[in-house]
Order: sequence, then structure tokens, then C-alpha cells
Amino acid sequence: MVAEAVRRARASGDDGAIYYCVDGHLANHTSSADVKVANEACNDVYTGEYLIKIPVRVRTVENALQGERFKKNRRGKRGQLMKFKPDTLARVHEQMALVKAQSTAGFFTNYFRQEMVGPQIFSAATARSVLLANDEHDFFRLYFFTTDLADLEQTLRDVNLPGDVVAGYLTKAADKAADENIAAAFQQSGFNPIATYRRMITYRLPPQQPNPALEYAIAADVDQLYEGLFQTFNKYTDHLPTKNRLHGYVVNRWVIVNRQAGRILGAVCFQLDGPRVNYNYLYNLNRNALDFLRLQNNFYGVMHQRGIRAGFLWINQSNTRLSALHESMGWRFDGLQDYFYLRSPQKFENFAPPFP
Repeated sequence: MVAEAVRRARASGDDGAIYYCVDGHLANHTSSADVKVANEACNDVYTGEYLIKIPVRVRTVENALQGERFKKNRRGKRGQLMKFKPDTLARVHEQMALVKAQSTAGFFTNYFRQEMVGPQIFSAATARSVLLANDEHDFFRLYFFTTDLADLEQTLRDVNLPGDVVAGYLTKAADKAADENIAAAFQQSGFNPIATYRRMITYRLPPQQPNPALEYAIAADVDQLYEGLFQTFNKYTDHLPTKNRLHGYVVNRWVIVNRQAGRILGAVCFQLDGPRVNYNYLYNLNRNALDFLRLQNNFYGVMHQRGIRAGFLWINQSNTRLSALHESMGWRFDGLQDYFYLRSPQKFENFAPPFP
């Protein structure tokens, strides 16, 4: 939005570009008269770029990239609920780049351009932090980018969430103090820790052969597979696929099933990424140990047939029995951990409708 305001100003020959926010609503103004109106009417004024000096009574802090916020009646501003606004990924990436450019220090984030699950993108931002929310099944997944952990905590406190919100934070414990501060930012703003996942890797998948029971899923199986995944796994922490994405797995022959009397009682879902595999999900609804082992054996057999030797998987650290089984097959923890937090608006004070 900042860049767009500048572009419009230059194109029209106006004498300045202002990007400002009034009670959560965005607007652009490109004349000195409008700058004065903005200064008198809004809580926070953001400068995009000055083309010439604008002679109005506002406090100016020069910055070639984004500018600083003009403050008017700042007292009492924080502590009020911020509102998420509908947005696009492109604009959120712009905001993150501007926040990063403003800082001479490092940054903290849980966003690495992951593929979004749902079509809705919402954002909320300060001068030092950007929040991104994406709808995922019946909740929202939250991503953050910040150069100031104290500001992140305050923003998480102030922001009005669109529903149940889950956030994860990936770390290899290289900076224990920073990890503790991020955990504190979430917990002190109403998020509760719900799980910790650890990554396992291997470069020597067992060289097994598929057994005669090998069967791949077909398109007609998607509804059953979807139901089985949600029955077995945690929707908040296991990044369960949508039906559309699951259909893509089926088309790619990334789903092996155990079918009995026309019903799918178990399945292995995986994703190939070049020479390695993401061992996503294995479930066995009938609790028969032999059926579980057949599915696992067929997974390893298919990997051997396709020349895949390396892989990774994520596992809840509380599932020690499954961890031990994977370790017996050559998998090892690599130190990477994913901490998950959940906040429900009905459990948080001062909740109000998040969008105007």
C-alpha cells in the first residue's frame, strides 16, 4: 500500500503520498490538504514517501523506505483491540520486507512462505511486527514476523482474533533466550501451549519390498481418507490436508491404503520432494498390528522401488512408542522442534467481532 500511494502520487503530480489508518480502515491521500486532514482525523499516520516537503503541522521523521509513524494522542492507543483486515499475500510480503528494512538487528518469524491452506488472508501490523492469519478447516493459523519481541507480545495482546487461532514456532534451540521470549510472548497474550513436535530424519530408508497387499488410493477414496485422517490426527498440529490437496496426493500415487470389504481401514500418506520423502501420515483404524506393519512395509517397499533413500517426519514428543518404532527403523531426531500454541477468542477478555 505504501508503494502504491507513492506511485499514484508520482503519476498524478501531487505533492506527497500518505498512507494512513483510521480505526482499522486503510486509505491513501496524496495532497498536502489531505495530509492535514489525516493528521487531524486519525490515530496513526504513516508516511510512504515525501516528494517535496509538505508544510503542515505534523511531526516528520525521515525514512527513505517507509517512514515512521506520526503520533497523535498516542496515550491509550495500545490496549485497545486491533482488527485484522482482509489482505493478499503479496501485500503481506511487502509489509514484512518494510519491517525488516527498518531494523538494523535481526528478526523472528514462523513464516517461510508456506503454502496457504484456505483462501482467506488477513493481516494486522505495527511498525515492527506483522501478523498473518489464514483459514484452515474451522480455525485460523497464525504467522508472525517481528524485529521486536516486546512489540510482538503487545500486538498479540491487542489484536482481535478471527476465531480459534493456532500458531507454531520452529526452532533448533540455537538461541534459548530468544525461544523463551517468544514462548512468553504467546503465553502472556492468552495463547496456551498444546503440543511440541520433533523432527526425525533418515538417509537410509529400509530397503524392503512391497507385499502383495499393496494398493494405492483412487479418487473415489478421498472422502473416506479425509474422514480417517481427522479421526486419527490433531487438526491443530498435524497440518491435515484439505480434500483438494488430498486428491492431489491420490493422483500422484502418494497414498497407500488397506482396504477391506470396500472400506479403507488404514492408509499411508506421503509426499515426494526430489530425492527424499515427507512421511506425513500413517493410520490404522482397526488397531490390528499386522495391518499396521503391512502398511509400513509397503511404504518402505514403494520408496525402495522409486529410489528414495532419505526422508523426514514430524512426531508429537509425547508419542514415545511410535518414536521408538521409527528409531528401530533407522530414524533419528535432528534437534528441530515445533512448538504449538492455541488461543480461543471466547476464552480471552474483551473479545469483539474482528472485522468491520
